[in-house]
Amino acid sequence: MFALGTSTRTVLSLLLIASLDGCRHVPTSHDVGSPCPEVAASRGASRAPNTGPQGRACAPQSLDNRGLEELLRRHFRDLDGDAGRWLVAISGVPVMVITDEAADRMRAMAIVSEQPIDPERMRVLLEADFDTALDAKYALWEGKLWSVFVHPLSTLSDSEVTNGIVQVVNLVKTYGSSYSSTDMQFSPGSRQPTPGAEL
Repeated sequence: MFALGTSTRTVLSLLLIASLDGCRHVPTSHDVGSPCPEVAASRGASRAPNTGPQGRACAPQSLDNRGLEELLRRHFRDLDGDAGRWLVAISGVPVMVITDEAADRMRAMAIVSEQPIDPERMRVLLEADFDTALDAKYALWEGKLWSVFVHPLSTLSDSEVTNGIVQVVNLVKTYGSSYSSTDMQFSPGSRQPTPGAEL
Protein backbone atom coordinates (compact mmCIF):
# COMPACT_ATOMS: atom_id res chain seq x y z
CA MET A 1 0.00 0.00 0.00
CA PHE A 2 2.83 2.39 0.88
CA ALA A 3 6.50 2.05 1.82
CA LEU A 4 7.83 2.86 5.27
CA GLY A 5 11.36 2.93 6.66
CA THR A 6 12.30 0.28 9.23
CA SER A 7 12.34 2.64 12.23
CA THR A 8 9.13 4.35 11.17
CA ARG A 9 7.40 1.01 10.65
CA THR A 10 8.52 -0.12 14.10
CA VAL A 11 7.11 2.98 15.78
CA LEU A 12 3.81 2.67 13.93
CA SER A 13 3.54 -1.03 14.77
CA LEU A 14 4.18 -0.46 18.47
CA LEU A 15 1.49 2.21 18.60
CA LEU A 16 -1.02 0.13 16.69
CA ILE A 17 -0.68 -2.89 19.00
CA ALA A 18 -0.92 -0.84 22.20
CA SER A 19 -3.85 -1.96 24.35
CA LEU A 20 -6.62 0.61 24.67
CA ASP A 21 -9.49 -0.39 26.98
CA GLY A 22 -12.69 1.19 28.20
CA CYS A 23 -15.68 0.72 25.88
CA ARG A 24 -18.47 2.86 27.28
CA HIS A 25 -21.50 1.88 25.20
CA VAL A 26 -22.57 -0.30 22.31
CA PRO A 27 -23.14 1.90 19.25
CA THR A 28 -26.37 1.83 17.31
CA SER A 29 -27.26 2.76 13.77
CA HIS A 30 -27.80 6.39 14.82
CA ASP A 31 -24.34 6.85 16.38
CA VAL A 32 -22.82 8.53 13.32
CA GLY A 33 -24.69 11.29 11.60
CA SER A 34 -28.23 9.88 11.82
CA PRO A 35 -31.10 11.42 13.77
CA CYS A 36 -31.90 10.30 17.29
CA PRO A 37 -34.77 7.79 17.81
CA GLU A 38 -37.29 10.54 18.58
CA VAL A 39 -36.55 12.19 15.25
CA ALA A 40 -36.71 8.94 13.32
CA ALA A 41 -40.12 8.17 14.84
CA SER A 42 -41.44 11.59 13.92
CA ARG A 43 -40.28 11.71 10.30
CA GLY A 44 -43.90 11.66 9.13
CA ALA A 45 -44.51 14.98 10.86
CA SER A 46 -43.24 18.35 9.66
CA ARG A 47 -40.59 18.94 12.33
CA ALA A 48 -37.06 20.22 11.99
CA PRO A 49 -34.56 17.32 11.49
CA ASN A 50 -32.74 18.05 14.77
CA THR A 51 -35.77 18.19 17.06
CA GLY A 52 -38.00 15.57 18.67
CA PRO A 53 -41.65 15.68 19.75
CA GLN A 54 -42.94 19.15 20.72
CA GLY A 55 -39.82 20.57 19.07
CA ARG A 56 -37.48 19.42 21.87
CA ALA A 57 -33.84 19.29 20.83
CA CYS A 58 -32.31 15.83 20.64
CA ALA A 59 -29.27 15.02 22.77
CA PRO A 60 -26.08 14.94 20.66
CA GLN A 61 -24.99 11.46 19.67
CA SER A 62 -21.81 10.16 21.28
CA LEU A 63 -19.12 8.84 18.93
CA ASP A 64 -17.21 5.72 19.97
CA ASN A 65 -14.66 3.42 18.30
CA ARG A 66 -17.18 1.56 16.15
CA GLY A 67 -18.82 4.76 15.00
CA LEU A 68 -15.44 6.32 14.21
CA GLU A 69 -14.37 3.28 12.21
CA GLU A 70 -17.56 3.47 10.14
CA LEU A 71 -16.84 7.13 9.49
CA LEU A 72 -13.21 6.49 8.53
CA ARG A 73 -14.13 3.68 6.15
CA ARG A 74 -16.65 5.92 4.40
CA HIS A 75 -14.00 8.53 3.65
CA PHE A 76 -10.70 6.62 3.33
CA ARG A 77 -10.25 3.49 1.23
CA ASP A 78 -6.76 2.51 2.42
CA LEU A 79 -7.66 1.90 6.07
CA ASP A 80 -6.03 -0.83 8.18
CA GLY A 81 -6.51 -1.80 11.81
CA ASP A 82 -9.47 -1.89 14.17
CA ALA A 83 -10.62 -1.32 17.78
CA GLY A 84 -9.24 2.18 18.17
CA ARG A 85 -5.97 1.70 16.25
CA TRP A 86 -6.08 2.50 12.54
CA LEU A 87 -3.55 3.39 9.85
CA VAL A 88 -4.52 5.20 6.65
CA ALA A 89 -2.38 6.40 3.74
CA ILE A 90 -3.33 9.81 2.32
CA SER A 91 -1.31 11.27 -0.57
CA GLY A 92 1.55 8.99 0.39
CA VAL A 93 1.52 10.06 4.06
CA PRO A 94 0.79 7.30 6.63
CA VAL A 95 -1.52 8.67 9.32
CA MET A 96 -2.27 6.84 12.57
CA VAL A 97 -5.66 7.32 14.21
CA ILE A 98 -5.63 6.21 17.85
CA THR A 99 -8.40 6.48 20.41
CA ASP A 100 -8.89 5.93 24.12
CA GLU A 101 -12.58 5.60 24.94
CA ALA A 102 -11.98 5.75 28.70
CA ALA A 103 -10.16 9.09 28.34
CA ASP A 104 -12.56 10.22 25.57
CA ARG A 105 -9.72 11.20 23.24
CA MET A 106 -8.88 10.68 19.58
CA ARG A 107 -5.47 11.42 18.13
CA ALA A 108 -4.51 11.48 14.45
CA MET A 109 -0.75 11.71 13.92
CA ALA A 110 1.93 11.34 11.27
CA ILE A 111 5.72 11.40 11.38
CA VAL A 112 7.14 14.60 9.87
CA SER A 113 10.85 14.06 10.44
CA GLU A 114 13.13 11.68 12.31
CA GLN A 115 16.07 14.11 12.18
CA PRO A 116 17.18 16.21 15.19
CA ILE A 117 15.53 19.62 15.34
CA ASP A 118 17.94 22.56 15.68
CA PRO A 119 16.97 25.61 17.80
CA GLU A 120 16.14 27.82 14.82
CA ARG A 121 13.87 25.17 13.32
CA MET A 122 12.22 24.72 16.71
CA ARG A 123 11.46 28.44 16.84
CA VAL A 124 9.84 28.26 13.41
CA LEU A 125 7.72 25.26 14.45
CA LEU A 126 6.50 26.95 17.63
CA GLU A 127 5.57 30.06 15.68
CA ALA A 128 3.77 27.92 13.11
CA ASP A 129 1.78 26.25 15.91
CA PHE A 130 0.55 29.73 16.87
CA ASP A 131 -0.67 30.89 13.46
CA THR A 132 -0.29 28.71 10.34
CA ALA A 133 -0.87 25.34 12.00
CA LEU A 134 -4.51 25.53 13.04
CA ASP A 135 -6.28 22.41 14.38
CA ALA A 136 -3.28 20.17 13.74
CA LYS A 137 0.03 21.01 15.43
CA TYR A 138 3.70 20.09 15.30
CA ALA A 139 4.88 18.08 18.32
CA LEU A 140 7.93 16.12 19.52
CA TRP A 141 7.62 12.55 20.79
CA GLU A 142 10.16 9.75 21.10
CA GLY A 143 12.80 11.90 19.43
CA LYS A 144 10.71 12.42 16.30
CA LEU A 145 8.75 15.37 14.93
CA TRP A 146 5.05 14.63 14.46
CA SER A 147 1.99 16.33 13.04
CA VAL A 148 -0.87 15.79 15.50
CA PHE A 149 -4.61 16.45 15.72
CA VAL A 150 -6.26 15.76 19.11
CA HIS A 151 -9.97 16.01 19.93
CA PRO A 152 -12.50 14.56 22.41
CA LEU A 153 -13.75 11.35 20.81
CA SER A 154 -17.41 11.49 21.83
CA THR A 155 -18.13 14.91 20.31
CA LEU A 156 -16.27 14.50 17.01
CA SER A 157 -18.29 15.37 13.92
CA ASP A 158 -17.81 13.92 10.45
CA SER A 159 -16.18 17.11 9.17
CA GLU A 160 -13.91 17.47 12.21
CA VAL A 161 -12.49 13.98 11.63
CA THR A 162 -11.81 14.46 7.93
CA ASN A 163 -10.58 18.06 8.25
CA GLY A 164 -8.32 17.16 11.18
CA ILE A 165 -6.70 14.29 9.28
CA VAL A 166 -6.25 16.43 6.15
CA GLN A 167 -4.56 19.11 8.29
CA VAL A 168 -2.19 16.48 9.71
CA VAL A 169 -1.19 15.53 6.17
CA ASN A 170 -0.80 19.17 5.14
CA LEU A 171 1.63 19.87 8.00
CA VAL A 172 3.79 16.98 6.82
CA LYS A 173 3.76 18.21 3.23
CA THR A 174 4.38 21.90 4.04
CA TYR A 175 7.21 21.23 6.50
CA GLY A 176 10.19 23.25 5.32
CA SER A 177 8.06 25.72 3.33
CA SER A 178 4.85 27.32 4.64
CA TYR A 179 4.41 25.09 7.74
CA SER A 180 0.66 25.40 7.29
CA SER A 181 -2.26 23.05 7.83
CA THR A 182 -4.70 25.11 5.73
CA ASP A 183 -4.71 28.26 3.61
CA MET A 184 -5.69 30.26 6.70
CA GLN A 185 -3.45 31.78 9.37
CA PHE A 186 -4.03 34.02 12.38
CA SER A 187 -1.12 36.42 11.90
CA PRO A 188 1.36 37.28 9.15
CA GLY A 189 4.98 36.36 9.39
CA SER A 190 7.75 34.36 7.79
CA ARG A 191 7.90 30.65 8.48
CA GLN A 192 11.31 30.37 6.87
CA PRO A 193 14.32 29.52 9.08
CA THR A 194 17.56 31.34 8.70
CA PRO A 195 19.76 30.30 5.75
CA GLY A 196 21.71 27.12 6.29
CA ALA A 197 19.24 25.52 8.70
CA GLU A 198 18.80 21.79 8.15
CA LEU A 199 15.46 20.40 7.02
